[in-house]
Amino acid sequence: MIAGWLAEPHVAEWWDDPETEIAGIRDSIDSISVEPLIVELDGRPIAYLQSYDPHLEDGHPYADQPFGTLGIDLSIASSSIRIPTTAAPSAPMKRRASGLSIAGTLDMGTSC
Repeated sequence: MIAGWLAEPHVAEWWDDPETEIAGIRDSIDSISVEPLIVELDGRPIAYLQSYDPHLEDGHPYADQPFGTLGIDLSIASSSIRIPTTAAPSAPMKRRASGLSIAGTLDMGTSC
């Protein structure tokens, strides 16, 4: 599933070789610094999301951000998917996000 998403042009421009990226995602499953997630809408997988702590990776370009900062990468599977503005985060995501703040800006470019 993820390999197919990584082959989509609007996703591929942000990722490296799909086999290398999938290996990295597999490694992330047991990682303390990266949390890989599949996003579903109405029970259908629509995106890959990963959150990460830039302070746990040597030389990460965002390591200068305040402690507690998390990075988030979102790759929507199909360029035709439109997420309704009424979509609410799931309870697990709300629990994970409680007490967190977002610093800086979110630039989703044209990959959405």
